[in-house]
Amino acid sequence: MNIQLIEDKITEKGLNKATIAKEMGMSKQSFNAFLKSDNPTLQKLRALSIVLGVTITSLIDEESEEDIKKRSQEIVAFVRYKGIHYTADSLEEFLKQVEEIKTIAR
Repeated sequence: MNIQLIEDKITEKGLNKATIAKEMGMSKQSFNAFLKSDNPTLQKLRALSIVLGVTITSLIDEESEEDIKKRSQEIVAFVRYKGIHYTADSLEEFLKQVEEIKTIAR
């Protein structure tokens, strides 16, 4: 698990492990064991992600949350509409091309 992110979020939100454990419905000892677990349950990961306001992926991935967001925004798209080929290297470019295709379709 991404312990650094978890500790950073706890500090950022002004919380402590006992408070988070209580919000997750477990004891502080159980919460500490959960953090050390190599196989945390999805239910507990979901509960922690809600308490900390982060994605489940960021809890289990060693990448920073910012890196994950950047990576998830990367896109390569290939679309063919009425024989015209469109390619996009970003979500922004893809959305512009969708608007263009909608105009052609009208």
